[in-house]
Amino acid sequence: MKRARCEGTLFVDMVYNSAIVNRLDSSTSGSVRAVEIAWLATVFLIPLFFNSSGHQAFYLGKGLLLQLMVIVMVAVAIADWIQGGGRVNGQSWRKLIYSPLHIAVLVFGLIVIMATVASITPGISFVGSYVWRAGLVAFVCWIIFFLVLAKYLRTRAQVLRVVSTLLASSGIVAILGILQHYFPEAALRFFHLAYSGRAYSTAGNPLSLSIFLAMVISLNLALIVWFWRRGKRRRDVVKLCGLGFLLVLQLWCLWLAQYSITILLYVIPILLFALLLGIATKRKWLLVLGMVCVVAMVVVAATLLSPLVLPPGGTTQSDIGGFAEISAAEEVGLVTLRWRVEYWRYTLDMIVHPPTVPFHNDPLHSVRTLIGYGPETFMVTIQQVYPSTAGDISPLFFTLVRPHNHYLYLATTIGLLGLMSFMSMLVVFFYLCFRHLFTTRRRLERLLLIGLMAGMVAYLVDLFFNPEWDSSELVFWLFLGLVLAVGRLAGDQQPRKVSSIANVEIAKGGSVLSSKLRDYLPAVLFLLFAVAGVAVTSRPFLADMYLKRGLNLDAGRNPAAVHAFEKAVELQPQEATYWSILGRYHYQMAKRITELNAKREFLAMSTSACAKATEQEPYIAFHYHTLADIYGYWAAQGDVEKWPVAFSLYDQSLQLFPNNVFILNKWTLALAASGNLREARGKLEEAVALGGNWIGNMMCGLVLMGKGDERSGEIVSSLAVASDEFPYFIELCRLVAPYRMLPELGRGLEVYIQKAPEHWAPHAMLAATSLFTGDGDRSLQEFSVAMRLVPDKEEGYLVALISELSKVDPQLRTLLP
Repeated sequence: MKRARCEGTLFVDMVYNSAIVNRLDSSTSGSVRAVEIAWLATVFLIPLFFNSSGHQAFYLGKGLLLQLMVIVMVAVAIADWIQGGGRVNGQSWRKLIYSPLHIAVLVFGLIVIMATVASITPGISFVGSYVWRAGLVAFVCWIIFFLVLAKYLRTRAQVLRVVSTLLASSGIVAILGILQHYFPEAALRFFHLAYSGRAYSTAGNPLSLSIFLAMVISLNLALIVWFWRRGKRRRDVVKLCGLGFLLVLQLWCLWLAQYSITILLYVIPILLFALLLGIATKRKWLLVLGMVCVVAMVVVAATLLSPLVLPPGGTTQSDIGGFAEISAAEEVGLVTLRWRVEYWRYTLDMIVHPPTVPFHNDPLHSVRTLIGYGPETFMVTIQQVYPSTAGDISPLFFTLVRPHNHYLYLATTIGLLGLMSFMSMLVVFFYLCFRHLFTTRRRLERLLLIGLMAGMVAYLVDLFFNPEWDSSELVFWLFLGLVLAVGRLAGDQQPRKVSSIANVEIAKGGSVLSSKLRDYLPAVLFLLFAVAGVAVTSRPFLADMYLKRGLNLDAGRNPAAVHAFEKAVELQPQEATYWSILGRYHYQMAKRITELNAKREFLAMSTSACAKATEQEPYIAFHYHTLADIYGYWAAQGDVEKWPVAFSLYDQSLQLFPNNVFILNKWTLALAASGNLREARGKLEEAVALGGNWIGNMMCGLVLMGKGDERSGEIVSSLAVASDEFPYFIELCRLVAPYRMLPELGRGLEVYIQKAPEHWAPHAMLAATSLFTGDGDRSLQEFSVAMRLVPDKEEGYLVALISELSKVDPQLRTLLP
């Protein structure tokens, strides 16, 4: 009897415990499904998302969407943990500690955190710049995305769903890119961005689109081979046809995103897939074909890169304009490759010899090679080593925000330690891929591993020539999570049921209150996290939209533009870009009005806003020289006490960006406007000694000649006129105009014409100057002389100048014939 009673009690307990476990599994499975929905939405939406109403239509929106989705994932994961009893499974934590990929990723995250703490601009390194949004927050979001995948992505069905979602997203991206190419006017209305001839779809850049498609193609190939070998069932044939059609769309769009043989860079995953498939299946013809193609690619790359990396003998320095000899890369249209090599050289110099940033007493300067200057600080440090041979030809200040080599970017921002930790993640990734590839006999898993490796190699090669992009970063971190999931399915670890570990004893003995808390607290936490995520991401999202609206209104001379700019500043007061644009808007308004008191009021608001931008980004030369321009204009209106402030700001700007000819030219003009011709000539001599572009130096010399400085004539006569850079003269005229020195420029040109009466360029320059000063008859006369003297091979440059000036005086185009 007693034994029967005990057995009955045991049976009741088992039934009770089973009911509780089933109830908890049922509840937690909902959380797991919610986590999966969150990562599937992330994988699907980030490649597609863009905000046509924003100024930064693509990258900013994708970064903010990532933050929102990661916050949702964290909320759902916490809900799952609470519903599982609120206890940590010690066994899973021990496995986490011994997981090499987890360790590599967490070490990488720790180094990024350390680099942010030690950053020269901690605020920017934490949030990221306005354009890229690639600060610590972005790194942490990607790491959390990986950790969520590593924990919850465990079944074959989940793996196929996430791969299918990525393929579906890439298909829509490819279709939009194709439509963008063949229907550019419709694309302009859809994207609100002009089509430049190369498809960029929803990625925002042809390069970003290309690497995203290239990485995804490798997974598509894996599924195509799998369905091809499964059999001839009707359902499999339909799926195979769909994947084949998707591959055609992907390759078609990839081709439309290219401009030369750069397409070879993005067929790497196809070649590697064939090579690895030949190795895995021991098919000699695939192996031989893959080897031949890879060797051919290496030979082509060496042919293109070697003349650039190893310039001809006797060449000690090359500028951004080009080498003395044309390389093989240029012959096939890869002009930008030469620019990239230039960026790499100066970035390597910065790594070997870390620069000292002015105005920053850096106690960690001696270890910057190891720890870097902080995420998103490259645009600060490159100023110290780059010669700015492109920055002196345009009033748009030259700022290089990426070296077009992600490895060098990591080395400068998070240091060599950060670069090594990044490489360690890749080493572990490929180690796991090869280990699982040769230990599993499951066909799908082997094909997916081959696809992951081929796509990852394409990503690594692309990083050698380009910066990181949001879409490709998504695929990169997804690949890291997939290799763990595929490894489990391959038999390295037994797959487990995806559910939280419910603590039966707590459920059995806990109070009704604790049970209800586990039921309702996750929903409350999820709601709070969702609200917090929307609050965090909505403000920068709306601010960017207000900025775009303000720029559009300002283009139409609508005075309501200022309210949009002020709203953007109100939403994001810590963003220097919004302050800078607001300040420059007030500056433009000051130049448009004639009443002196109103002009001073606008100038005061302009300097106040630009000073805020300087405070937010204290090591960017652009903000200092912009503020110097405003004070210089203010002084030229009669408030001469502003001149010392302007000169001091030019000096600070030049300290941040030394040897910058553009800043020296502007400083020269300001000194000439103040009447200090001796010091102005000294700055001009410094600019000429630095070399660079001729036209800014010539303009400053002509102004000094017009003011009676005879020694400047020697400088002007030594400068060769480069016709291909002639259109920049118009922008430089706009720089001279606020200082009221266009008449002096005209007088200097008249003197110069007497020395070279048969050269067309001075006549064209004098025609442009006369047009800006309101002397239309003289402008027409000088343009007629220039048209008569210009050689046929240079006629295009003169036509380009006239075309640009016709925007100033529309009658010019009709009068010239």
